[in-house]
Amino acid sequence: MQIITKEFDCAASDTALRDVAPLDDVIYVDIETTGLSAERDVIYLIGVAAHSETGWKLTQWFDDDGNGEKDILTSFLIFARSFHVLLHYNGDRFDLPFLKKRIEVNSLAFLTADHPFPEGLRSIDLFREIQPWKQLLALSDYRQQTVEAFFGTGRKEEASGGELIRVYRSYLAAPSKEQAQQLLDHNAADVEGLVSITPILGLRDLFAAGLAVTKAQADSYRNAEGKLRTEIVLFCTLRGGVPAFRKDIGVMRDGCAMNLSGSRVVLKVPMITGELKYFYANYRNYYYLPGEDTAMHKSIASFVDPSRRRQATAETCYTRKKGSYLPEWDRFREPFYKQEYREKIAWFEFRPEQKRDRAFFNEYANYVFRHLVDPGG
Repeated sequence: MQIITKEFDCAASDTALRDVAPLDDVIYVDIETTGLSAERDVIYLIGVAAHSETGWKLTQWFDDDGNGEKDILTSFLIFARSFHVLLHYNGDRFDLPFLKKRIEVNSLAFLTADHPFPEGLRSIDLFREIQPWKQLLALSDYRQQTVEAFFGTGRKEEASGGELIRVYRSYLAAPSKEQAQQLLDHNAADVEGLVSITPILGLRDLFAAGLAVTKAQADSYRNAEGKLRTEIVLFCTLRGGVPAFRKDIGVMRDGCAMNLSGSRVVLKVPMITGELKYFYANYRNYYYLPGEDTAMHKSIASFVDPSRRRQATAETCYTRKKGSYLPEWDRFREPFYKQEYREKIAWFEFRPEQKRDRAFFNEYANYVFRHLVDPGG
């Protein structure tokens, strides 16, 4: 067995962990195995990162002769007993079950009797943490390296897990420093990359912090059909600080658009200027007057010639109003209007006095922003 250590820097993780646990209570882990079956295959390399007085420290346990799995597991488990929070990437599905099984196979449960592994540690799977934001981030895939690139590590590695297994087998047959270094470098890059994407933990707080509007304006444009359209453009800053993203985020949803670049956010929201319909709730109490294209309560419409009225339905129980309107999805303002009864998006009246009301724009910008970034939306 070989034990390799080295130090590396990753200040972004220090900030991201501040609300999770003290730095000296946290350990990151990544394993390398000879296959996917915890019953038949073995662990030949374990890499962890833990914080020290001088920064982050990588420790690797390497089975350099093919017979040292029990030794590297023993050393790792003794090391891990000092920590209470375990971070990993997709480890819930692979690393942790694999480790647990190999601990059992090697009869090492006695080492975890008073500190069960991984049950005795608070486990945080960064892969699961990023899942709610997949639609927002819109990455090509969610492999660790892709997420790392988004957060700016710039790591590029072509070797696949299967290729590294072949490298390890070749190393056991004819050991060479070059092959050993390739295996160690791959694991080191995985562990250091894991630490670098810790800001995933801050995404929810970052987006929950909200926006401050610095400028609002109305713009006109022609759509693909050549029709003139109007939109409100809100220029904002992100109260949660500057996200550590390497690229801008663009989102389009329900006719709205958002661009996030650093701490700057631009929201574009469609505006309707014209006539919309207000639908009454109790349509059975109304008549619909086709000639006027409006609904009227029966207490009044009972005096209208019966030939000019008919029982209103949910779709015809409305009155019309001209004005300027902005969209809403869960009753931001009342009363709300629609173009048609079954339309999912509702609209509220954008009144002249609101055009000079910064508090209104701040409230509405945050409402639209949270609609666009809502992971459950």
